[in-house]
Amino acid sequence: MRNLIYLLATGWCLWGMASCGSQTQPTGQADFGMEIPLKHTVRNSDIFASYPEGFFRLDSVLVVLSPRIGDNFGRLISLKTFQEIGKFGAKGKGPTEVIWTFPFAYTDSDSTFMAYDLPSRSVISYTLVDRGDSLTMRAHDKRRVDQGDVPLQDNTKLCRIGDDHYMGQCFHAQDHFFSLLDKDFNQIGYFGNSPIPESITNAGDRLQGCMNAGYGISIFAPYELPYIGCYAMRDGKPIKLWEDNFAEKTYLVRGTTLFFKPEETIGYTWNVAIGKKYIYILWNDDLLFKYFERPNNQDPAGADIVFIYDHDGNRIARLKTDVELCKITLSEDEQTLYGLTQPDYTLVTFDLPETYPAIQ
Repeated sequence: MRNLIYLLATGWCLWGMASCGSQTQPTGQADFGMEIPLKHTVRNSDIFASYPEGFFRLDSVLVVLSPRIGDNFGRLISLKTFQEIGKFGAKGKGPTEVIWTFPFAYTDSDSTFMAYDLPSRSVISYTLVDRGDSLTMRAHDKRRVDQGDVPLQDNTKLCRIGDDHYMGQCFHAQDHFFSLLDKDFNQIGYFGNSPIPESITNAGDRLQGCMNAGYGISIFAPYELPYIGCYAMRDGKPIKLWEDNFAEKTYLVRGTTLFFKPEETIGYTWNVAIGKKYIYILWNDDLLFKYFERPNNQDPAGADIVFIYDHDGNRIARLKTDVELCKITLSEDEQTLYGLTQPDYTLVTFDLPETYPAIQ
């Protein structure tokens, strides 16, 4: 599901939102410093038997979503016992049902998150409900997402930007990489540049990526390029605050088609997370051809590198976990990193350093 092929609508020239005032990271900035090893502790080895599309902290629980398993695709895990304390999620086309959800959590809220149901192009809200000795999430407020003037141009994922706006991966054009939606999910413009300077026609296939938001910023990191862009709303307009390449980008453009060189291209981004102080990128630093070598063609290698930035785009640290992960999230105080291992989806935790050499 992560690499669905989406249609890219072309030939339209729509209004683009301003990006003036944005800044990019200077070339040759400081390295991440000496690699810091992290040792895991197993907390729960029985989460899911299928790949999770969502994993994040919400109030006093960890939320895990895996729409492949049908009804009850959402699980609630206690942060105290690390045991399952609730289930939720119904598959279907009804007013409280979804087909295949991509969550985008309110990192700085209490008990509600939203999920984007791409097949129905709808957003649904989930709110934590106490049932005495257990918890569940109430599904409500399902709304259709406006596709603007190009109905076949799907927003492949959504993310919050600012208090009253949302951004979608739409790959409309080279300098209209994201769509901008208002609080009612009406599309009102485009903004943002592609992470590569070349104009390509297969961006919807090759530039899919991770999106997340919280604490006033929104971030995007493509799966197959070692790149991160940070965005925010300023004076009612979306701008890019900074961007950085955390490793060398190796790719090839023939005509208007983007290719990757499996025997030269390094790296794959699995997940991104935002804390109050830092941004975390879960990255596999192997060659692509080694990364995709797997016996059953179903379970690629996970990732064991975590790059850390502060909210201003400064490189803070490079961590190395002792197990491969597919998803990460953080405790509120950023002293604990929660992870799901790949390929068995065991819940593990890591104690994070109290400080890092780069900021001492």
